[in-house]
Amino acid sequence: MEKLTKRQVIEKMLKEEIVVANVDYTNYLQNELRILDNKKNANSARAKANAEENTKIADALVEILKAQDKLMTISEILAIPEVASIRVKDEDNNEKPLSTSKVSYLLNNDTRVARTELKRKAYFSIK
Repeated sequence: MEKLTKRQVIEKMLKEEIVVANVDYTNYLQNELRILDNKKNANSARAKANAEENTKIADALVEILKAQDKLMTISEILAIPEVASIRVKDEDNNEKPLSTSKVSYLLNNDTRVARTELKRKAYFSIK
């Protein structure tokens, strides 16, 4: 049996005769659909903004790796002044420095960057 989403349930309810006959029920359910649409739009806008920010940061990291032209750990990358000055916004819209996990995520998912493990330690360079 397929699990129904909230949207599917509301849409089915709006087709029911008892709901169609009651204006209050109809208005309430249509408002719930509007709330779902607004939430979906807000999430997609936030995801798009995050993707744009991540692309800019990844480009900056790649340029820095090109300039260094050697194998580097994330700690070494974060110690470079150009990287240390990069700020990202958190959920509360406060600016904070790049974290090791964010840099790791961006470098591991960038096709321009090569990851090498030596003695169980990850090093990054340009391909």
